[in-house]
Parts: sequence; C-alpha cells; structure tokens
Amino acid sequence: MEFFTVHAGTFQSNDIGTDATERSHRATRIKMGETFYPSIRRLAVVRPFGVSSAASLPQTFSDWADFLPCNVVDRIDENNVEVDIFLSFSQTYEASPNTLSSINTIIDKFNAESTENEISWSKCFRNIFAIEANILDDDDLYLPNQARRNMMWVNGPNRQFSAAMRSITGGDFGKYDAMFLMEGDCVPVKEYWMDSLRKEAERSFLEHGPFAILGSKYNGDSWDKFRDSLPLSLQHHINGNAVYNVTHPLFLNLLDQLESESDTPYNAIPYDYRISQILVEGMLGVLPEVPPLIIKEYLAENGKELPINTGKFRKWWDMYCEDEKSPIQESHVISNYASTNLSPRHLADETASIIHGAKHYLPWEQSRHAITLVVSDWQEGLSGHLISHIDSSKHPFSKLVVMVPESTSSSDTDSLVHANTSLHVSIEKRSRPDYMDLCTAPIDTEWFMMTNSYHVVAPHVELLFTNDEQRRPVIPFVPADEHNCDNVCRCHDIHESSLRFAPDNDMVIQDFDMLFRTEERNAFCSEWVRRYGEEGERLHTTGMSSSPAEKPVGPTATSFVSYLLMLGIADNVYFFSDSTIFGGRDNFIREYSEEEEMAAASGIPVLSSHLLRNRGAGDAKSRQEVKCSRRIQDIQAPSTSFVPQPSISTGTETDTTTTLSPTPAPAPTGFLPGRCESWCHIVPISWHPGDAHPGMCSWWPCGNCLPCQV
Repeated sequence: MEFFTVHAGTFQSNDIGTDATERSHRATRIKMGETFYPSIRRLAVVRPFGVSSAASLPQTFSDWADFLPCNVVDRIDENNVEVDIFLSFSQTYEASPNTLSSINTIIDKFNAESTENEISWSKCFRNIFAIEANILDDDDLYLPNQARRNMMWVNGPNRQFSAAMRSITGGDFGKYDAMFLMEGDCVPVKEYWMDSLRKEAERSFLEHGPFAILGSKYNGDSWDKFRDSLPLSLQHHINGNAVYNVTHPLFLNLLDQLESESDTPYNAIPYDYRISQILVEGMLGVLPEVPPLIIKEYLAENGKELPINTGKFRKWWDMYCEDEKSPIQESHVISNYASTNLSPRHLADETASIIHGAKHYLPWEQSRHAITLVVSDWQEGLSGHLISHIDSSKHPFSKLVVMVPESTSSSDTDSLVHANTSLHVSIEKRSRPDYMDLCTAPIDTEWFMMTNSYHVVAPHVELLFTNDEQRRPVIPFVPADEHNCDNVCRCHDIHESSLRFAPDNDMVIQDFDMLFRTEERNAFCSEWVRRYGEEGERLHTTGMSSSPAEKPVGPTATSFVSYLLMLGIADNVYFFSDSTIFGGRDNFIREYSEEEEMAAASGIPVLSSHLLRNRGAGDAKSRQEVKCSRRIQDIQAPSTSFVPQPSISTGTETDTTTTLSPTPAPAPTGFLPGRCESWCHIVPISWHPGDAHPGMCSWWPCGNCLPCQV
C-alpha cells in the first residue's frame, strides 16, 4: 500500500509501492451525441480536514466498522472498479507533527487490516494516500461572523477544494473518473454505502447521461420559515459533499472559474454555493448577490468593478445544460442536513445511506421530564381554542396553566377548565400585570414552557436533549448583533434589559422556545423582583424604562438565561444552539395574525381569525408602535440571516455564535430576453423541477411568458 504526500503542483513519494501511474485505466466509455465519456472505473474518496479536526479524523474511520463501505464477502473484482482514499489536509504535514501522527494512525490501521483475514472497511479500498493543500496558516480561514465584510472568510474551504481536485486530476495517481468528497461530518448510516453510491453514479450515467456533479440539496427543515426569500441559487445548490465527474468539461470549466476568482469578491461565496450561482446566472442571466461591503472594498483597492461573466456562463449552459442534458443530478444515497438539529424521528423514514451535517440529539422522554404549558390569555375564552386542539398534537405537556385577566367571569373559567382535553387544566387569575406571567404562573412540575392564546400547539412539539449524562435541553437563540437583533425594536429592548444580569450576554432567546426549569425560574424571579419591584415599578429608575407610565419589559427568557450566565450555571443546565446556523422549529403556531393580536392590544376583540384580517388593524405607524410596546413573541431574526455551511475541513477554525448570509438577490427589472421559456418551463432549476410552484413565475418580470406548467 502507498503513502504519498502531494503539494498542489508537487509530487513526492514517501513509501515506494506499486506506482499508481503504472496501473492501466480500464474505463468503459459512453457515447452521448458525438462525445464519449468514461463511466466510473476509478473513484477517489477524498476526506478533507484541517488542523482542529485532525485529531478526530481517525475515529470517523473507526465508525465505519458499524456500516462497512462495501460488501467485503461478496466483492467481485471483475467489476474493475478501483476505489482509493485520499486524506486531504488543508496545510502541510511537515508544519503540523500532530496532524501527521493522526494520519499515520489511519494509514497504519489500513495497512494492517488489509493483510488480515478479518472483515474490515480497509478491504473496500485499493490504496490510501495523504495529500495536502499547502494553504498558508494566515489564509486557511473559515470565519462565518465575517461573511459580510471579509473576502477571505471562507478561503480555506474554497482553496482546499481546488487543491484536492487538482491532486486527483493531475495524473500523479493515475487517471480517475470521479471523486467523492466526504467530510468528517458525512456519516454512513447504512451498510455498503460506497457500493450504493457507486451504483447510483453508474445508473445516473446510463439513465440520464453523464453528470458533472451528483449530490444532495438541503433536506433539512431549518429553512422552512424563510425558504421562499432565499436566492434560487442558494435554495437549489448541491452541497459540497458530492460525487464530481472529473472528466466532464462543465465541471472542469467550473473548477477553472473558481480558481480564477480567488482574488475577487466571489471568493467570499462558499465554492458549492458559487457553482450554483454560476449555473443560475447562465440559465437566467441574473447576477448573483455578493456582500456589498466586500464589493466596495474591492473597488477601492483595485479601482475596477467586479468581473461579470454572464455571457461565458450562458454558453456553458447552452452547451452542457440544454437539450434535456442533466449535468447536475440529485443523489438519493447522500442526504444533506448540513447544520440541522435532528432527533431520531427525523431520520425514521430516511432512505439515504450517507447523512451529511446533521447534529443528532435525543428526544423528550416523558419518564424523565414532566412539563407544564403556561398559556397567557387576554381575551375571554380565546385560549379554549388551543386547549380543545392540543390533544391532536404530539406534545410533552402533562398540565396546562392558563393565565387570564382578573376580570374573567366564572362561566368563562369553567368553560376553559372543562374544555375537551385529556390534560389537567387550571385557571389562574392574574394578580399582577400580564408581563409578569413568567414569574407568577404556579408550576409544580420540574419544567415548563410558555405560549399565548393567539397560538396553537404545533402538530409535533420538538424538544431536543443532549446525548450525554446531563441530558440538557437544546435551546435555540438569535445572536444579539446588528444584523439579527439591533434593528428590531423589541429584540433590542429585550436584550438590553438582560444585560443588567450578565453584561456579556450575546444571545436572545424567544420566550416560546425556552424550556424553563422551575427551580431556576423561582430564583430568577426572586432576584428580578428584588431589583425592580413586584410589578417592575422601579425599572424606570434603572434606565430600562423611560417613564413610570411606559409599559416595561418584564421578565423574559433572555433575562432568565442572562441570570444563569451571571451565576455561571447556564451551560450546566442548557445547551444553546445558534438558530441562524442550525435553524429552529416553531413549537407553537400562530393561529391569529399579528395584526389581530395588536388590534386586541388596542381593545378590539378577536371575534374570528378572518374578520380582523379583512378589516385591518390601523395604519402602519400605529401597528409598529403597538408592536414595539407590546410583548409579542415574534422577534426572530430576519429571514435572510441563515446561510448554508460550506464544506468545512480547514485548519484555522473558530467558534462563532452567528453566521451572516448574503441578502436574497432582488428580482431583476425589465425583460429577460430569451429567458422566459427557460424560466417557465424548466422552472425553477432544471435539475429539480418538482420544486416549481405558480408563485415563482411572478418573481421574474418576463415578457410574453406563459403560466408555469406545474
């Protein structure tokens, strides 16, 4: 077996064995029109990694023992398919002795197991090689929190991808037909996953013609709240963990283009997303969105505009993507859940053999966690709708506590207590203002959650817990920064009030997302009342309220967490997950619109879920004033704050609390000559027409465009 070290553009053999360049290349060839393409007879499996992930890489191979890559027992050499592993380091082994030690562990194990009679994953591969991208430490960057202002923020993954591709296509190891990029968080979940992927690739060749890229779009639900606001190229991009046909001219053109853009603002786009931008620009003629600050800095430093290559990309589209050609194909063997928090329920029906990027957690267990649901109600009997429908939901709640105005009649409370539900319902008339419900709700279970009567319980309430002895609840948060919070008045006020406990708190937690532990809630509320009074009457003296007449920001989930941070116990009780990276799920669904809720705050009764929607609730200015003064749950980050995480295996990785994305590309103005037919009939991206819906047609003002055929 062989161990080679390859710099980008350099070759050195560290252990002389059977030279890969001497083996014959026995590829069959498929004719498509006048062009011949090789089918897959040599496949390179590339495992990219960086300095910080080198130590954990050996364990990812050990995990393959649970799901072998191939059927070792029935493996038939007559298929003439050779599969090699490449360990791709972002920097150099010489400069990182610890990394070299980790790699030698993998290689030694591979060599030892290859000569044994025992079944092992190593028997599925011919050779194992170590390659390096030779990226300078200062350039080996992945800094998501600088995505809007630093052209180099994702330079590490982008350059490592190109270097690995050049190593595979350079000929030093012989000729390969395809490369499967498989990161450390790309995890097999079914046995014989490599056999399945190879067969799928061969089948795609035969049924759909030669592909350039075979991979998976995002299959998680973190985008559900704002998917339609994302650029098409982002919605439909194929994740970097994919099979690349290194003989396809379109892919080779794309690779050249990525490398040529390394010193331009396009380098601020993750390579897999950038490939999608190029294809969409070629199909629709729509320029991609690039962070404006990066473009401005580029213009100031270089004195020239950002290069535009629409004409070139259109030629590629016409040459390789028209006439029923399918160079970009979706895999059913790989499933991309990049940066998605999952419980076993989410994967119960998953048919893929390889899962990428999922963060696996445990579900709620009734035997371990008794949970009360607190419902804040303002309109007499409005919470009855939630109560009567809760049994149709799969939820963790064992009790309901409904907080109602002190003026609520006995008949109304009786109707709520006897509502059609199997849960125990108790009614608590407020003795303090509604913004104190978090503290005044009587709870006798270990945990509780909160919602209000303008919502109903979601069909499936998703509570996740860490897979460790502590079983900590996973709590989504929004970064309290300029992009996600500071420009949203209510979010800003809630965060500012929390800083009185922990000045360094950089998180905002929505009240409805929080799973409160009652013991800590009681201690927090005692401290809150001690500081600000039974009803927050001393808030204005602390600067948290401009006057005694202003309705204050009462106790919130954000202040509760800030209090725990002050005590130094927050991370012992909870595990916090950045919702701008890992997304979040609504456990409570808004039943009445924000306009109705705000109208109710002005004294207009909510008679039905339709009446006020038709009538409206005042002008925009008054709605905004009410929204900023009333305690409304919907303070989540702008819908464009989420960006898919690129294929990351670089060395200089940092822990960050937020990821910023480019804003969605605006709809182009004027006509798009020659694009109407493509848009309306290939919609929206030719490799995934099933996503089309009539509303998409209105996004792009084409002339003489027929309605979408869906």
